[in-house]
Amino acid sequence: MKESLAKNIDEFILSQTPDLVEKLSILRNVIKEVCPEAEESISYMMPAFKYKKKPLCYFGVFKTHIGFFPTAAPIAFYQKELKDLKCSKGTVQIPFSIDLPLELIKKLVAYRMNSI
Repeated sequence: MKESLAKNIDEFILSQTPDLVEKLSILRNVIKEVCPEAEESISYMMPAFKYKKKPLCYFGVFKTHIGFFPTAAPIAFYQKELKDLKCSKGTVQIPFSIDLPLELIKKLVAYRMNSI
């Protein structure tokens, strides 16, 4: 992951390459579309979103992918729809080479939001 000393999500996004600025801006907007009340911050040196003071999701930039962290439960629930992406307990890896799976991201965020 590119080491980020960003103080806010705008700085984090603008510190990336132009193609990633666009993707990360879209990702941020989708999260806010699903959960307009989400509070933004930087946590673990990544953009973080909280809902009702609890972690909603995070995202980060790594060598070959965007890491999306909606916590473990949404990933387990949507594991069949996530079969084409590399996942671990709490992480979905979205390769730079593909478009963001926006509808799936919306489902993951909504699931997490509803579980809080």
